[in-house]
Amino acid sequence: MSGTKVEEPDTLRWRMLEAELKPALWAYLKKEDPGVSSSPETQSMETLRKVGDLIMGEARSFFAPYADTAIANKYSARWKYPEHIMPTPTPTFMDRVSYLMNRAQMVGSQEEEPTGVAGGQEEKPAEVVGGQRKKSGTSIFSRHGYKSDRDEAKLERFVGEKMLREPGIGPIVDRHILYFPRLEPERGPTIYVQPKYQLPKFLECILRWKSIFRLSHELVHVLEHEKFTEQREEVEFKLLVQEGFTEVLGVQLYDHVRQKAINDRGFRAKLEEGLPMTYDKPPEKTVEYGAAGPRAEEIRREVGDDNFRAAYFLGAVKLVGLEKEKKP
Repeated sequence: MSGTKVEEPDTLRWRMLEAELKPALWAYLKKEDPGVSSSPETQSMETLRKVGDLIMGEARSFFAPYADTAIANKYSARWKYPEHIMPTPTPTFMDRVSYLMNRAQMVGSQEEEPTGVAGGQEEKPAEVVGGQRKKSGTSIFSRHGYKSDRDEAKLERFVGEKMLREPGIGPIVDRHILYFPRLEPERGPTIYVQPKYQLPKFLECILRWKSIFRLSHELVHVLEHEKFTEQREEVEFKLLVQEGFTEVLGVQLYDHVRQKAINDRGFRAKLEEGLPMTYDKPPEKTVEYGAAGPRAEEIRREVGDDNFRAAYFLGAVKLVGLEKEKKP
């Protein structure tokens, strides 16, 4: 990189932010659009619930002694993952607002790859740290002074009053909501999974392994300690707490499940039950979720897995520097 530091504005430049965010959000929605099929296939909910049960069993041992030792944790409460995996209902307007708000935060905070020429010099390849390409540090939000602790309500109005009124956006957002598993914390919590999918039957393996990752991610949310959740209101970059730590732990859990599937044929057969064909090796995952995941991964590398997990699962948030000092 050129070494030129990009100064972040102190005040929100909303019109400039909106002018960049709208097309970027549209581009994301179109890129990830699962599409429409005249004859969609259907996943077995019974099989997905079995997969969820396997993932929960792996999470207990993989995240020990943290996820299963907190007071009133889901394991001691005998919470059963399969009982909370349900077919996704028809999205409501508030579902659309919630989903698009989440994706606006993700797209807006996404740190960009170095491009082309800067300062009259050709940029060097991005540095690779911990298996991840280090980004330039600039994003739509940082360029235009967006602070989530200050400006979140304005972003939500933009999503609900402008983006969702864009012609043609409703059906695309609905397909996203229906296609990607998601957590509804107020209902149990419930993890919604869409049994129908838009791929040919012989490619169901693609969706199965995406579902395994998403079920891993959403289970980590379920195991989150309430004291950690509360820190969302105490930090400037809310998505870091809302999704970043979960993304890191979800990728770790998925990687563990994936590696066990590679080494244990019996375990893999249970995960891939009913598939007509599958991968030679299940696909790898990297830490993403805008800037939230990579920033959380930087914290994990700095404090170590034990402190990172203790903060998330046990609520020991001081171990990762999230808890602000109380005033006397």
